[in-house]
Amino acid sequence: MKTQYGNVFTRLLWGGVSLNPFELAIVAKLLENLPTTLRFPLLGQMDQYNLVQREHDGRALNFYKKVRGKVTRDGLPPLPIKSGEVTLVKVAFNLNKEQTPFHATMTAVNQRFFCCSFSQDTRPLARMGISSIGRVTESWRSNVLSVAEQRAQEGRAEEPRASWRRR
Repeated sequence: MKTQYGNVFTRLLWGGVSLNPFELAIVAKLLENLPTTLRFPLLGQMDQYNLVQREHDGRALNFYKKVRGKVTRDGLPPLPIKSGEVTLVKVAFNLNKEQTPFHATMTAVNQRFFCCSFSQDTRPLARMGISSIGRVTESWRSNVLSVAEQRAQEGRAEEPRASWRRR
């Protein structure tokens, strides 16, 4: 997983940020809780992203691919999930010396990974460690496409089945 998205100039120009160590650890844990059928296409998308913006309250990271100054989805392999806004996974974490659990959610929009949102601002937690993972909600289960649905979205018809006749 990439730790830097874009360079110093593009981050300054487009309002991008570098992920702090805590955010990197949280994103890695979210990815670990996805099945391989989602994790590898999602990592492929993340490799192509060159901009991460932190929302003003510090509670979300939004990922983008920019080409010639415009956001694009060209070349991003679609995730095998339904279209629309889909929550992929929700995880509750226990942080060092904290009683209240920290929650993180990974979301995709129109089959493209887009956002990691958090229950609180991550900036003050930059050096904090994760002591354990609490509850994991695998939201992706109800949104994964079947093989036939994936083929239909790719424009391929389902292969005809052989019909056998008795003579």
